[in-house]
Amino acid sequence: MITKKKLSFTFLYNSKRYRDSTMSNLAVRYKRNLIDVIEHCKNKGSVEFTPSDYSDKRLTIEELDSLRETYEMHGNCKISDIYALSPMQEGMLFHS
Repeated sequence: MITKKKLSFTFLYNSKRYRDSTMSNLAVRYKRNLIDVIEHCKNKGSVEFTPSDYSDKRLTIEELDSLRETYEMHGNCKISDIYALSPMQEGMLFHS
């Protein structure tokens, strides 16, 4: 959860199945890996977009890469957003 610009996590677990030390170790490793991901992203020279950055949440990373290759790399334009087809557009595409 993010509150007052701070990210926090709560680990809930069954104390009869897991030792406190095991969960503490998990939390320490989770934090370390999260910091590594943050540092990696901060040090990137450019922004990398993923399907979650666009409106169509059903888009896969492979589909996004294909669209970017077709339109950004060869078409000399920048994709700002991707929308799912409307039902009418889906029908037109199907019948074409």
